[in-house]
Amino acid sequence: MTRPKPHADHDNPPTSAADWAGAEVLQRGERHAQRTGSLTFHLFRASNNRDLFLVTDHGEASRLPECPGGAWQLFKVLPETGKPRIGFSEADAKRDIAQLGYHLGRINLTTREHAHG
Repeated sequence: MTRPKPHADHDNPPTSAADWAGAEVLQRGERHAQRTGSLTFHLFRASNNRDLFLVTDHGEASRLPECPGGAWQLFKVLPETGKPRIGFSEADAKRDIAQLGYHLGRINLTTREHAHG
C-alpha cells in the first residue's frame, strides 16, 4: 500500500499571511544559516508558568537567576538569524545578555482554535 506524499501549497497556506509575521520559512532539507560570529540562543521556560521565558547564550541552568516559584527548563536552542522572530527580539536579547547575562520575557500566543472555542 502506498501512502500519499505530503503536499504543501505555498500559494495557499492554511492560514493568512498575517499569521506568519516574523516566522522564517524553510523548505524541506534547508537549515537555518548560522552566521559567523553569531550567537546561539538557549531558551528556557518556567516550569510553573509557560508564558515566562529566559534567553541566554549558554545552556547551563545553574548560571541562571532564580525562577520565580518554579525552575527553568531548557525549551529550545536557536541560532541567531538576524531576522525577526516570533516571541523575542534578537537585538534586545543580545543587548540584555551583554548587560545582564540573560534576556527575560513573557509571551502569550493565542491560536485561532483557542480564541474561538
